[in-house]
Amino acid sequence: MIVDDEEPFREILAAVLNHYGSYECRHVPSGVDALRLLDAGEKFDLVTCDIMNIPMGGFEFLKQMGKRFPKIPVLVITASRNINTPHYLHKDDCGGEKLLAAVQSAIS
Repeated sequence: MIVDDEEPFREILAAVLNHYGSYECRHVPSGVDALRLLDAGEKFDLVTCDIMNIPMGGFEFLKQMGKRFPKIPVLVITASRNINTPHYLHKDDCGGEKLLAAVQSAIS
């Protein structure tokens, strides 16, 4: 699942993941929406999120994911630098190979 408040970015990221990695993606604009889907029982192998997101910031979303869904890996994809998280990718690096490598690292 892709969590980002910028719809064009969500759509491009989903298209890249589908084309280069054959991943099916669902995307939502906020952490609140993502948690609602997860609480409803939807299953995801990976969640990507942006740190600068509204109405729930990315750090709060990461905290909630860690508490409520600790087995689902989260890949942070953001324009911010120096993010202290196990799985991180800068938005400038979201081309095919770097993105797929980050996704595969997060889910393995």
